[in-house]
Amino acid sequence: MRLFLKAARHSLSVLIFSIAKLILLNYRPDIKAGRKNLLAIMFDMNMLWEEYVLRLLRKHKPQGWQIKGRQSKLFWKRKRIRPDIILKTPDQTYVIDTKWKVIDSNKPNDADLKQMYVYNHHWQSHHSMLLYPNSGQQVSNSGKFALPFKDDEDHSCKLGFVNVLNAARLNENMAAEIFWLLDDKNNN
Repeated sequence: MRLFLKAARHSLSVLIFSIAKLILLNYRPDIKAGRKNLLAIMFDMNMLWEEYVLRLLRKHKPQGWQIKGRQSKLFWKRKRIRPDIILKTPDQTYVIDTKWKVIDSNKPNDADLKQMYVYNHHWQSHHSMLLYPNSGQQVSNSGKFALPFKDDEDHSCKLGFVNVLNAARLNENMAAEIFWLLDDKNNN
């Protein structure tokens, strides 16, 4: 037990020393790339990305739209499901789940797609989107869920990729790009 505590203290000391070194040497996070994983150490990037997108969409929402974050519904026994963002227009509901990760060949994780299928069902949405930061070569595309819903209409999930940066600055058009991706006419 004593050896375990000593190892735990050593690990904590190494982490504290590493963070102090980053601060004292005035390293700064770079959203694109670098030799140090600074941003991931300092923040939960999934939560930061989700909150940033939510606030951006609220700030630039079209008239008549409602935008809500972190709504939850009962799923099974006491378990709840909670998509990141729900957008409502007078005639449609959209579900967005933000993902701070890079996916290979525009192929989302099966669990992410199943999650979106459930969100579509519980929020009576015909369109959902997994929203990723663009890391270079991804192209937004859409696919229909094969199993029909009770309403016999198509339900789809789009893979949306947006550039966080534009010429080394935050992309000022990101909200407009996200709203553009949600438009049915822009489904590939």
